[in-house]
Amino acid sequence: MAMNEETQAEYNSWLKRLGKTVAAIRKDSKLTQSQMAEKTGFDMKYYQDIEYGRRPITTRTLYQLCNGIDIQVHDLIAKANK
Repeated sequence: MAMNEETQAEYNSWLKRLGKTVAAIRKDSKLTQSQMAEKTGFDMKYYQDIEYGRRPITTRTLYQLCNGIDIQVHDLIAKANK
């Protein structure tokens, strides 16, 4: 089912906030994108797309990301929603 324009815009905005949150966590950990990609099990391009909010996030991707950076899914979402 397709999203309406408003919902799609909100989702895209949320993806960007999530990506910025992940980037901030990476920087606080003093890791490069390459190191974070390895730590989370994603290839470099895929990880960069997450950080830049260019890739839709499935629950599986979100879980794998959180597992790799040792944060609970709900905590990452809460940080992104601030």
